Amino acid sequence: MQITAYGSAGEVTGSNSYIQTDDGTGFLIDFGLFQGSPAIEAANYAPIEFDPSKLAFVILTHAHIDHSGRLPMLVKGGFRGPIYLSYPTRDLLEALLIDSAEIQLEESDPLYTEEDVWKTLALTYPVAFNDPINHGDIAISFHQSGHLLGSAFVKLRLEEKTITFSGDVGRYRNNFYPDPAPIGPTDIVVSESTYGNSFHRKKIDAYHELLETVIEKFRQGQTIIIPAFSVGRTTEILHGLRQLAEQTGRLNELDQIPTYLDSPLGLKALEIYRERQDYLSASFDEKYLSGPNVHLLQDPGESYSLDKKTHPKLIISSGGMAQGGHITHHLEAFLPHETTTVIFVGFQAEETVGRAILEGLPVIIGERPVEVQAEIIPISGFSGHGDRDDLSEWIATGSPQRILLGHGEPEVLIDWQAYLASQGYQVDILTRSEAITL
Repeated sequence: MQITAYGSAGEVTGSNSYIQTDDGTGFLIDFGLFQGSPAIEAANYAPIEFDPSKLAFVILTHAHIDHSGRLPMLVKGGFRGPIYLSYPTRDLLEALLIDSAEIQLEESDPLYTEEDVWKTLALTYPVAFNDPINHGDIAISFHQSGHLLGSAFVKLRLEEKTITFSGDVGRYRNNFYPDPAPIGPTDIVVSESTYGNSFHRKKIDAYHELLETVIEKFRQGQTIIIPAFSVGRTTEILHGLRQLAEQTGRLNELDQIPTYLDSPLGLKALEIYRERQDYLSASFDEKYLSGPNVHLLQDPGESYSLDKKTHPKLIISSGGMAQGGHITHHLEAFLPHETTTVIFVGFQAEETVGRAILEGLPVIIGERPVEVQAEIIPISGFSGHGDRDDLSEWIATGSPQRILLGHGEPEVLIDWQAYLASQGYQVDILTRSEAITL
């Protein structure tokens, strides 16, 4: 049996791992979009390195587009097998892929269409957590990974081995998603490595800083703009701010701030979070997703009209790296003004608009240069990925004989490998397009 990573090896997007068993059965774990600079995203247009029509099945660990965004390309290539995934992931996947297809229409060479998306969704086969199913001789089970609504790590039993694929592992004690479930007995773990060489601040500390900053900047008469990833982050930020404000006796202050959630995809995700809240932690309460001064913008006209309103306000808008989405026209309108504060709550990749704003580089939005007079504030600590401590804690629940590392930048992978080796594990790093025998 062999595994070949055709993405997310020495990088953090484009997740897909191809497994071929000794009897020739081939299947795939995830098939996501490459995201970031134009050079990175060019990989989305490269020929697929295996024959999709010969895949027996696909497993999707969670809905984020860097894990799911190329699934319709498999169907275009002839894949007709089942796509196994959790129930909440199926709900989020529909919203994400339709949104992605709409974005593709803006490209001269779209990767796929909405018709391709519906053909893909017709192949989905939702599976409950902790409820094993069989595909032929291969046993498959999904388990809570704590990264996103419905996110899972997946255990496979085949050829007398148990192999665990991490997907993306979340953070322990994060007050929104449940802790990652214990792995249990396993021979091999294929683990993500995004923050394998670093440590996060406590998420509650990040929310304290965010709440204080938002209230203080509003008092100063500022318009506050938070670029946020549509699925997950927009819901988490709104919920976290209002929950903490209530716990600290500052909800009346927060309610004085006109708050606009401007993300069509984010609003769809918010409704799915409400419907699937039994998959979230016990501290989740849907009352924190609304408020007397919280406005959920449903119409594009409302979004653009917001740019003409000069009163102090908080805008949480789609486009975490400011590469696309409604955040782009808000930034174009408000960045030139000293009465604006932009708060970044997520990672900004190189060669993105968000990174340019953060580093004080020239900002180009829609091919137009934009002057920046706004105050720019990064606040760290909101990542949904586990850090070294979280990943170590999770791996220790399985005591694997061997670990394979992917989903990380090269220097992170080397550091993370060295640390795990110092703990007594046998560790290898996945290299893109190179097969490893399991």
